[in-house]
Amino acid sequence: GLGYLYWKSHEYDQANAEFETELSIDPGNAQALAYLGDVELKLNNPEKALALLQKAVQQKNDLRIAYADIGAIYMDQKQYEDALAAAHYTRKQTMLCLKSCLTRRPHCISRCRRAGKVIVD
Repeated sequence: GLGYLYWKSHEYDQANAEFETELSIDPGNAQALAYLGDVELKLNNPEKALALLQKAVQQKNDLRIAYADIGAIYMDQKQYEDALAAAHYTRKQTMLCLKSCLTRRPHCISRCRRAGKVIVD
């Protein structure tokens, strides 16, 4: 949606408003929650971001952006074990995504292998 386009353009105040509107229409939209959490983190509201991100992963547990941001917040809070757990889950989801890419697009094997090496190394 429009919120994602604003987010992608680093227009976080506008993205925030769009994600809020989207959530008022569809409160169960985990993707919008995750991106709103990311926006709040970028706007230096880590407590609000963490609450949104945790709600997002409760609704949909494969949101890599949410786990990456949760890990960053925990690192800043010096909660290293929790940060490591979030990073591990992020890596696991990334590897599953690569596997899916290989299954759906066999011609991308060399690209996915290079990406996998970057992630694994």
